[in-house]
Amino acid sequence: MGRAGVYDAYEQRGACYAASYIKNWPLLQRISPALSLAAARDEYETLRTERDHTAAVHTAYDAFQYHIINGDKLPRFRPKSLTPAARLPEPARLYTPDTNDSIPTPPSQKALSSVVNHGRWLKLIDAAHEFDRTAVDTKISHREATCIVSASGGGGNSVNPAERVLQTGERVRRRWSPSLPPPAHQPT
Repeated sequence: MGRAGVYDAYEQRGACYAASYIKNWPLLQRISPALSLAAARDEYETLRTERDHTAAVHTAYDAFQYHIINGDKLPRFRPKSLTPAARLPEPARLYTPDTNDSIPTPPSQKALSSVVNHGRWLKLIDAAHEFDRTAVDTKISHREATCIVSASGGGGNSVNPAERVLQTGERVRRRWSPSLPPPAHQPT
């Protein structure tokens, strides 16, 4: 998702916990049969529900198309790496052999974290649209949402000023990246 600022280690904690617990469940059962999978299962179900909600929003984004200057039609931008539903089987199916006597591979931490990142990206873009809708100091429509989309694509900006705008309510008007020293001709 480029550098849109959606990665947050604290927000990833549930996905990390569920992934590591699910991956190591057979070993944990051999070590201590009294262990319960309830907390990890609940977190996993929450992630599956969030994935379904995010997929529904992505479907709505794909249904909306706009025309660009050369006549092509493009769908509304969204990140493309959402984990497929088939990659997140039901909890009861995780360690139960099917008719072919095969057990599905548990989802990786990357697959579960993708769900969290997509959910955070949708919240960020919604907050940017709300900020743009209520902004009175600019006549540029969708200014902050455009910054987020710009930073989310391939080769995104090195810094996403929209993240700061949404946290502080202050627009960034500098022409240089805050992570780099200012140009020599600009006063600091």
